[in-house]
Order: sequence, then structure tokens, then C-alpha cells
Amino acid sequence: MPAPKTKPKTEVAVRSEEIDRGEKATDAALYETKRKKKEKGQLAWGGALPVANEKDNAQVIAAFCNKVAEIYGVPSMGVNAMGNKPYLNKDGRLYLLHDLRKGKDKPKAIRKEFLQMSRSIQEAAIIKVTLVFADHEVEAIGEASQGSVKLDAVKQTLNMMAETRGLNRAIWQEVAGDVWNRVADNLKAAKLTEQERADIENAGAVSYEEMSRPDAAPTVAKSADKPKTMSEFESIALGLIAQATTVDSVIKVDEKAAASAIFDGAAKKRIHEAATARASKLDNAA
Repeated sequence: MPAPKTKPKTEVAVRSEEIDRGEKATDAALYETKRKKKEKGQLAWGGALPVANEKDNAQVIAAFCNKVAEIYGVPSMGVNAMGNKPYLNKDGRLYLLHDLRKGKDKPKAIRKEFLQMSRSIQEAAIIKVTLVFADHEVEAIGEASQGSVKLDAVKQTLNMMAETRGLNRAIWQEVAGDVWNRVADNLKAAKLTEQERADIENAGAVSYEEMSRPDAAPTVAKSADKPKTMSEFESIALGLIAQATTVDSVIKVDEKAAASAIFDGAAKKRIHEAATARASKLDNAA
């Protein structure tokens, strides 16, 4: 008995089946997307990141680095990550220096003087870096040795590493107060977890060459260069006043302190008194 002939499908029926298949595929894709978003939503940017999917991991890290760059006000290329932790690289710090010190306040020169050059991996490199401004200079020492450099590849370039450390430290001495003011203001408007906030703050406090290997230090490295309290910020302001060589530079520090939300009334008064005394001394010496 011959098999019954199947009735040819109409164009409408074929199209209907295609739509059904498309809707099922779309539903499946949406479910998978929501599942991945839910998994990622459980991860703080600064917390543990998935290692099974390297592509997703890289995307999450890149997104957080972009957020760090936005908070600090630097281009995205000014932030890198090591062991899932973001840090401001040398380009980012140089950008901050030139962004925060413009016009007559910009650096006139950057002097570098090797106090000791490394000629072998066993010999330490020590350099003095000086930022030269119209009314003051900022000096910092950079050193690198086999014992103080954690990354094996970097131990082959101790002179370069000492130079980078010295430059980073000099820049941070000059602009740290302004940077932390900017970061504090931008963090107020950002919706972040406490861990994310801590990682963003530490991105400026530590640099690549001073970070620990990710497998050796699961927590963010701390740095004495990062002001944490009002008294530390006050010490920076008082130090700048004491180092100032012109009345204009003293007034500038005093005005910035007066406008800053970091200081309370008592701290602003102490800074103003120090500025007045320093300005009077400079006037008398003129």
C-alpha cells in the first residue's frame, strides 16, 4: 500500500515554523545571557574573578580598569591590571602631573641623577629624580635591587625600574593631594561596593613594580604613600607650605585647603596660620 502523500506546506506554515524556531533560539540565548549576567553580578570587580572563562575574565578586568581611569580622570591606557588588581601605570601618573599642573604651574624639567647604576643583577640601582617647577622642586629616590624587585623579568632591568620608581614617587609627592580630592569627589557619585572602592583607591597607592605577585599576595598591597586620614593630608599641605619659595605658591596651597572638603575648620585654621607665617617670612626675605 503506497504511503500517503504528505500535503505540501503552505508558505504561511513554513514561515510559522521558522518563527517558532527563531523564538526558541532567542529564548535560549536570552536565558544564557541572563545566566552569565547573574554569575558576573555576584562578583565584585575587585574580588575573585572567574578563571575558567579567560575571555569573560579579561572583559570584566578591562571594564573595571576603565572605571578606575574614569574615577582618576586619566585615559584608559593609563591603567593596567596585575593579578586582577588595577594600578595606575607610569603613563597614567605622568598624565595626572601634566593635567593638574598647567600653565605657569607646569614642570619646567625632570632631572634624573643616578647615584648608583646597576651593572649586574647583584648590584642595586639608585637614582634621584627631581621635578623642577617655577617656584619649587620635588625630589624622590628610586631604588631597585634583586631583593626589592618581586618580578623575575624585571630583575634584568634594575636601572629602568629604579628610574620608574623615582619618577612615580616624585609625581605622587607633588599631586597626591589633588588626586585624592578628585577621587573622593568622583567616588561619591559612583555606585560601588566597599571592596571595589578599596581597589580603586589602591590603584593609585601602588604601582606595577611595587605590587606583589598575584599568587603570592591575594590581598591588595598597601602603601605609605597613600594618605588615609585628614591629619596625613594636613601634613602634606604643611609640607608644601614649608617648601614653598614664593608667596604665590603659599597662597595657592592655602586656598586649595580652604576649598577642600577633606579638612575640618580646625585643620583649615592651622594650615592658614602656617601659610600666613610662611608668606610673611618670604616677604621679609625679599
